[in-house]
Amino acid sequence: IQVQAIEGVTSAAVSPSGGLLAGQVALIDLVYGDRAQMVQRRGVAMRGSLGQVVAGSRAATLAKLREVLDDARFLRSRKGAHDRRQTRDLAAHPRDLEALYPVLDRKVPLTLAAHRETDIAAALELAAAEKLRVVILGGSEAWRLRGELAAAKVPVIVYPSHNLPGSLDQLGARLDNAALLSDAGVDVGIACLGDAHNLRNQTQEAGIAVAYGMDWEKALTAVTLAIARAYGVDADYGSVAKGKIANLVTWGGDPFEHAHFAEQVYVRGAAISMISRQTLLRERYRDLEKIRRRGR
Repeated sequence: IQVQAIEGVTSAAVSPSGGLLAGQVALIDLVYGDRAQMVQRRGVAMRGSLGQVVAGSRAATLAKLREVLDDARFLRSRKGAHDRRQTRDLAAHPRDLEALYPVLDRKVPLTLAAHRETDIAAALELAAAEKLRVVILGGSEAWRLRGELAAAKVPVIVYPSHNLPGSLDQLGARLDNAALLSDAGVDVGIACLGDAHNLRNQTQEAGIAVAYGMDWEKALTAVTLAIARAYGVDADYGSVAKGKIANLVTWGGDPFEHAHFAEQVYVRGAAISMISRQTLLRERYRDLEKIRRRGR
């Protein structure tokens, strides 16, 4: 936690992963110490995935997701009958279906990991048909649907340096994905998706996006306010304004440049220690000649 925090990361959205619907997303502040104190808000989103996650089939995956959403609506309308065992079997455990109620009510978004153009198109169709708030995670081929994404006001959170295909779903990946999406009017977020140990590289990811054509101000928004908007917490996070959570970072220069570092980080209005195990090790072994002399 401290390694990420002293590099300028103050908050993170954390979630389970894997499968069609992995679970709920929590918003945490990187407060070192009591883990319970880190959790700022529970259930800010529901985490899911498209692709071939059900029976190795895209069609089966989408059909199962629709079935689960339908059954969540069915359960809410027939809860009493279901408790009396007077309804049909459901596609998932009732507790799991109940967790989808905020998604159905558009109170929280359904975040969907999707890279392939056809999967992103399916997510757009699902959002329109089911009247859901959807956020695309990854979106390697999202640039191909940038007009549709902008029109539907569906945010995309990208990992700019992941421009090489990790699977056949990512054959269309390109380094200027963020720039193309942003120029088309898509609300773009930049994050180190699924890489908890390297959250601190988020500013470097934004720098890559800028190097490949993204406007600097939009890149700054992409690592701050755009992420907050995607998760529906922009009333409290993402920008400096009266009444918002005071998570702030002072930098020695352009945060997207490797040569500049966070000078001081504030989480919930308090200055944090800028020391981590890594900085202690750096200082310990900075003067190797001195260490050698001690060993003689």
